[in-house]
Amino acid sequence: MNRSSVAFLGLAFIIYWMFTSELPITKSTATFETLSPTNQVRTSSQTVDRTSPKSRFPSGESLRFWIQQEAQAIGQLDPNPIQTLKKLKARAAKLRRHEIEYLTQLALDKKANGDERFLCVYMLGLAKGRDALKSLKEIASSPISRTANNRSYSDEIVVRFHAMEAATKKLSHREAINFLRDILRQTADPSLAKHAQYWLARFG
Repeated sequence: MNRSSVAFLGLAFIIYWMFTSELPITKSTATFETLSPTNQVRTSSQTVDRTSPKSRFPSGESLRFWIQQEAQAIGQLDPNPIQTLKKLKARAAKLRRHEIEYLTQLALDKKANGDERFLCVYMLGLAKGRDALKSLKEIASSPISRTANNRSYSDEIVVRFHAMEAATKKLSHREAINFLRDILRQTADPSLAKHAQYWLARFG
């Protein structure tokens, strides 16, 4: 099992918090591999019971409710991240095409909660098949409108950063290089371009 993936629930909020706090992101914080899986952050006193019936994989109409419930746990202390990852993988494996399309739309929805959008990208990263990969590439390549709202801009960057990383990990070496070069040609955002250049350097 990928050690870095185990820490997602804690690490997601750490990276998200760094952006929304307007702290510069570095190579060491831009990737999962360099962060300890023991780093867990509690941001809310509310506790989500991951084993309750409501946590079972939902039907299409209840997918949004499930995302909302799970997103509440992103910043909380997770006593068993390995078990949580297993459950998320099992749920991602059951995603249908229309659900993948819905997660894609929610991930790109500027009005949606930032943690929910991040979770959508993460679930797409766990999902198998070309549909999930296509969605991740679509999210990573979507234009970013720079606004005066730093929080909104941070949300857009974080979503695309992780869609980019998840997509490159699903691609072959040559496909990943071509994908990242396409992003560099298309994007006008300096932060996204810098992140794509970083991953290109990693692929040599």
